[in-house]
Amino acid sequence: MTPISTCNLLIKYSDDVDLLVPETSDVDLATEFQGIIAWASLNKMVINFQKTKEIVFHRPNPRNIVYPAAIGFIEQVDVAKLLGVLIQCNFKCDEHVKYILAVCSQRIYVLKLL
Repeated sequence: MTPISTCNLLIKYSDDVDLLVPETSDVDLATEFQGIIAWASLNKMVINFQKTKEIVFHRPNPRNIVYPAAIGFIEQVDVAKLLGVLIQCNFKCDEHVKYILAVCSQRIYVLKLL
């Protein structure tokens, strides 16, 4: 599996694939995603569209945010989990810190009960 445009990047890990399409790419996200769907179909693989998410990255305090049009069946999110790390669209890390603190709190509670 390779991207259509050399500007775009596919990051593959086990059964997960992440597609990065920069603003300056000559091929848009919809076209790249159609290429991935075609590749999956050709290789008799199934894409789980319920787990497929789109995140648009921007500066923490942008003046004007222009979101690209969403692909009809893909949900646009502000926070996505990538290999156990919560990544936010504004490059902040407070959601990941909250998540880690909640997990630590649960583990300390279990240890306290034991």
